[in-house]
Amino acid sequence: MTNVDGLLSTRGGLNVTQVLGRIPPHVLNPALHRDEIDLSMAENRVIRHEIIQLAKVAIETSLHYEHLDWPKGFFGDATLLNLLASTVNTHFRPHCQVAADNIAVTAGAAAGLDAILYNICNPGDGVLVPCPYWNGYDALFALHSGVHPVGVVVPSLEDSFGPALLSALEESYEKAPCPIRALVLANPHNPLGRPYSRSILEQCMAFCQRRNIHLVSDEVFALSSFASPDFTNPEPFVSCLSINPSRAGCDPQRIHVVWSMSKDLSASGVRLGCVITRNRPLRDVVGLVASVHVSVLSTVFAKEVLASPQLPKLLTLSATRLAEAYTTLTTAFKATGIEYFPSYATVFVLARLAPTATTWDEEMLALRAYMQAGVAVVPGRAYHMPEGQKGWMRVTFAVSNEDLLEGIRRINRVYSTKLTISFPLEPNTLPARLELGSALLIQPGNNRQQRRSPVIFIYSIPCRHYKYYNFRPTNEKNHKMATNITKSAWKVIPMFQSTSISRTVQFYTEILGFELGSVKPEDGTSELTFCSMFMGRKADANFYFFLASIEEFKASEAMVALGTHELDEYYRYLKGRDEVTIAEDIEDTPWGFRQFTIEDQDGNKLTFFKFLEGGNPGEE
Repeated sequence: MTNVDGLLSTRGGLNVTQVLGRIPPHVLNPALHRDEIDLSMAENRVIRHEIIQLAKVAIETSLHYEHLDWPKGFFGDATLLNLLASTVNTHFRPHCQVAADNIAVTAGAAAGLDAILYNICNPGDGVLVPCPYWNGYDALFALHSGVHPVGVVVPSLEDSFGPALLSALEESYEKAPCPIRALVLANPHNPLGRPYSRSILEQCMAFCQRRNIHLVSDEVFALSSFASPDFTNPEPFVSCLSINPSRAGCDPQRIHVVWSMSKDLSASGVRLGCVITRNRPLRDVVGLVASVHVSVLSTVFAKEVLASPQLPKLLTLSATRLAEAYTTLTTAFKATGIEYFPSYATVFVLARLAPTATTWDEEMLALRAYMQAGVAVVPGRAYHMPEGQKGWMRVTFAVSNEDLLEGIRRINRVYSTKLTISFPLEPNTLPARLELGSALLIQPGNNRQQRRSPVIFIYSIPCRHYKYYNFRPTNEKNHKMATNITKSAWKVIPMFQSTSISRTVQFYTEILGFELGSVKPEDGTSELTFCSMFMGRKADANFYFFLASIEEFKASEAMVALGTHELDEYYRYLKGRDEVTIAEDIEDTPWGFRQFTIEDQDGNKLTFFKFLEGGNPGEE
């Protein structure tokens, strides 16, 4: 239901179902992963302490009585506009000097991009974006402006910066399913970590003029280049502002640059950016809305930083520390044998952490293994990697040295693990080799007519080596005894945590249709600390939930087999419930299941499935 039962407009309902529902739980509720080393966010923390000191000075010395009034200036604070112009003229080396009236202040770069697209596109229009690209564009472009990113696919990652990009742009424009209004470039590139050459940018400008579209250059990492040991003479960063549009045969009013303090100056939370354009009508309409969204406190902070005599030293220090962190990470990758895409700009590197993955499902299984090991990275699929480039993940290195080293240790532990599984089964009962993402189905007991047993799933982990060993212990007597004992197994009970047992009971019984087994304490005189619930016959699918604080909570997962006919019916029912988050839509998997996954309010996941071959009517 796209309008959430009339509570929202159709547009608002689509934002809930298509945008909000796709945001990972650990992003929506960061408290769930406090013990995690987060190498997924593109934050620059290498000069955070120095920036904090400037922020403190700004608040202590520059915050005055009048700053709590309504913001002054229609396009932004006048002093701030002049400081931004000065910063751009100094560090971006524009072809023509940028004046304050070429700039509109926005609440971060994202707001600037949205403001541009809102005013140059109509709902349903598209913009070309070279793949891979930052996954945030998907939601950002659609959420408010109703614009569709149209991916431009090149043959290889290296081709992203060469002539192949230009031919891919032409082909994508011709085959686009909607009217194209702009080309959006991330320069330097996210997630590839390199800038475009002057020649490629000039040809992109010529392409935009020829196709009568705009060029939007997202330059949030403009000042985040560094000396990389992987390059001896790299292409320097070239801003679109530094190119003479007439030489490229492009109208300067088609070219718009976005920059912010988020990345280069370690201040994502300040939410202050700008749009730089010589298109006066566009600058005016961007300022019409964007400037009133900028906090005066952000303005005070930005003026302190941009006017500081320490700014050049801070940028140099940032480049030095980025180089050190990049070298630390890539040296570790080389030692472990991890392939990576060499870079010399931004704060991250693309690494092939799941090198044997041949499907996107396998890549996601690899991601889960890293998450379970306590390190967060971003899968390549999120960035619309080409079909032949599975297994890549983006890893941020601009964190504290302590976090970086611990993150490397956790990555290496997962990547270098050899998978060894031993079971007292006959050689022909299991595959000789486990593929990433394959599943072993083992039913305790050899007699299928015994009490119906739970299915145990064992997934291979994302490492370089996959081995299966089928061996018997040396002590045959003990082994035989253990085998006889395990044949009596008839039940597995998944254990979950909940931050509110009463809410969990309500969700699982009233929405999912579970039956309540018991709660504790039973007298109801105090907060519930435990509950058990079940599906089907009480002995078949039990679930235990224990109360946990938000700080201690850890999400869990379980898989539940449903009848052949009931699975799709249950999916349709849950899909129509606004209270249910569908984490993974129903699909047929390579390992022979048809399945879908939901999340409860705490982030616990339940995957409901059926077997594609043979089936199970739910009656055995």
